[in-house]
Amino acid sequence: MTLQDMMMLYGVTLGKRRTKREKYLFAQHLSEELTARGWQIRVQSASGRLLRVTNLIAGDLDRAGTLIVAPYDTLTRAIWPGGYYPFHPELTVKAGQRDIVVRLLLAILLAGLAWLPLGTALARRGAWLLLVIVAVLMVAGALLLLRGRSNPFNFNRASASVAVAVKLAEELAGRKDVAIAFCDQAAASYEGYKLLAKELPHIPSVVVLDAIAKGDRLVLACGPEGERGTRRLLELLPQAAGRFYRREEVGRNLLSVFPNAMVLTGGTVEKGELVVRGTCTPKDVGLDLPRLERIEAALAAYVKDGPLHHAKNLKEVDQK
Repeated sequence: MTLQDMMMLYGVTLGKRRTKREKYLFAQHLSEELTARGWQIRVQSASGRLLRVTNLIAGDLDRAGTLIVAPYDTLTRAIWPGGYYPFHPELTVKAGQRDIVVRLLLAILLAGLAWLPLGTALARRGAWLLLVIVAVLMVAGALLLLRGRSNPFNFNRASASVAVAVKLAEELAGRKDVAIAFCDQAAASYEGYKLLAKELPHIPSVVVLDAIAKGDRLVLACGPEGERGTRRLLELLPQAAGRFYRREEVGRNLLSVFPNAMVLTGGTVEKGELVVRGTCTPKDVGLDLPRLERIEAALAAYVKDGPLHHAKNLKEVDQK
């Protein structure tokens, strides 16, 4: 299957992965697909009062030298869309809070207006049934606003990451030195990533694929522990710009969850911040397929080289 075919599958056919049923259909297909190619699949799960996390891991984490991480859950369609800031989660949270406030106000307004036809129905004898139906529909609309609905298309967050990860699994089938993790509850929070990190042994190289479908700027970011692997991957993927964080600059972004990781993402620089626009909306359909193909080829070459090989070569370069 070509990468374009995979984007149609994971971006359209299985492009919504928010509800329990949508996630189940995706997980069932993915498990069957990877098992057929010889991968051992493990389910990593955790449940709380309000949240259930189900990660899928292909390969053996204890033997892997490289771990590829892709988020797979998708978001609720936004009423007031905001930007996604991969390296500044506080700004992403603020944008999400604005959408929640607007959604709540609209729901309250709609529920309040439902009393108008209901009050009229109680005061009049004629057409009371129609007025009650209108009131019920308005209350149902208010509840739907609060619950939200799945965003119809999610190419950038994060079907492109899933497609590239599955394509890698197809190409690297049979290798024992790589594992691939598909993380749940990674779009609106870091809970899936945190669960993975909690059970993660020390792996020399971790690559997180985030929002890679499009964007003016492709960025590969890391902290001090991931610098050597980042420099090697930048050689294989010269289209990306490196962003090297000092330990005190990591803050609460993904590099605080995976200290030795590299995070690959795309977006536009606005006021000094990398921001991804158009997610949580039907506009999340843009796709730079040639760039995805280059990313997949670079990652495959990186895995085949081996992270210890990268560290050795870069150490020799540093000594020179």
